[in-house]
Amino acid sequence: MRKLLALLLFLFPVAGNAQVQDISPGTKQYLGAIADTATIEHVLCLLAVPDGSVDSLGHIGSTIDLTIEPPQEADAEKAIFAPCPIGTVIQWHNHILASTLKALKELSIVPPPEVKGAWQACVLSLNDYDETLRMAAPITMIQVTSDVFCWWTQDEVRKLPRAFVNWPQHKIAAMGMP
Repeated sequence: MRKLLALLLFLFPVAGNAQVQDISPGTKQYLGAIADTATIEHVLCLLAVPDGSVDSLGHIGSTIDLTIEPPQEADAEKAIFAPCPIGTVIQWHNHILASTLKALKELSIVPPPEVKGAWQACVLSLNDYDETLRMAAPITMIQVTSDVFCWWTQDEVRKLPRAFVNWPQHKIAAMGMP
């Protein structure tokens, strides 16, 4: 599978600037369905595929529309997984709302006052922090429900303190939080 993917990426190079907003509607629906129904954490590697567009510099445009599930062991609180393949644009995983809120309470961690409801589980945990820095993907995305997700770039994570949790403060307004 990895050899086939490497060959496809060689034959069809894609722009390296794919962003969260470039996720295809079908992939968004698939990720949302996992987040809404999962009882354990899942990890997926999201890859960009050519979408037929070409920008003014001649770069082939891309849409994030390919998911690969690396080998993993998981429960409701964490997932241990193999690295994503070369070319992964976003390393995605879900958080289980009830488990995450329970862990925050047990650790006596209080979310910022503007972070309410399911958004409280959209958090970069210490394990997530370490995994993000270990992964080659330029973006880490966490999804709690079909409409609650957050993300961090590798550069953003490198600038964060290594703490039990980090909320995406700079993204709150952009995500339409109440």
